[in-house]
Amino acid sequence: MPDLIVPTLDISDVSVYYGHKCAVKNVSFNAHSGHIYAIIGNNGCGKTSLMKAVMNLTGHNGICRLNGKTLEKMSVKKRARLISYIPQKTGINISMTVREVCLLGFNPHLRIFESYSSNMRQQVDKAIDSVGLAGLYNTDFLTLSEGQKQLCILARTLIEDTPLLLLDEPDSALDFANRHMLMKHITHISRNNKCVIMCIHSPELALEYSDVIFLMKNGKIISDIDVHTADITEINEKMSFLYSNINVVECADANGRLHKTVLSL
Repeated sequence: MPDLIVPTLDISDVSVYYGHKCAVKNVSFNAHSGHIYAIIGNNGCGKTSLMKAVMNLTGHNGICRLNGKTLEKMSVKKRARLISYIPQKTGINISMTVREVCLLGFNPHLRIFESYSSNMRQQVDKAIDSVGLAGLYNTDFLTLSEGQKQLCILARTLIEDTPLLLLDEPDSALDFANRHMLMKHITHISRNNKCVIMCIHSPELALEYSDVIFLMKNGKIISDIDVHTADITEINEKMSFLYSNINVVECADANGRLHKTVLSL
């Protein structure tokens, strides 16, 4: 893994147990600002449990530090100022407009009884426009498609403007075009000196958009791939630890830019 700058996130010996079942076992890694880290692996390998441990949403052993500060010791509000989390399902089950959902991104920074300002509302509408939901400001969030809901939560994430962004399968409900639009937004976020960690099922998207890929199996990180330096032989060798029926090849687009494509065997 590249060691270019001081780590933003330090995960040290994190384990998650549900009763006697170990979902995550002694996971440790460093993640740097300005980079995207993808965690790939089959269903049930522990990706979501690891995300929840970082957010302190589930009991766990080990320590998670952000910029040297222990996340487990922080208040919920303080963590919310530092971490944006996009889960597989939003958890919003009451009627709210798209604008109201996005305004929630300002809540960790508001004082008691402070109201949203006109400037905040303008920032929210701009974020909504930027993710492709222009004109839906007053639409009930519950009436959106699952893909539109994910884009709305991404707009709220832009408002939160935190140093760490955690995404749990952000592409799962999106069509082809919106999937790539979302990933381009995430890339833009990371380049603004943010640290992005995402759980994702698609090795192809991970290879296209991430800087480092962590391979997770049976609750452990079994290997990692530096996308910018690993050659095709190394990538295929490490992908075979998880998948027995894919082959990664390089293809050039119309502009001559190389992309890594995943073929089924």
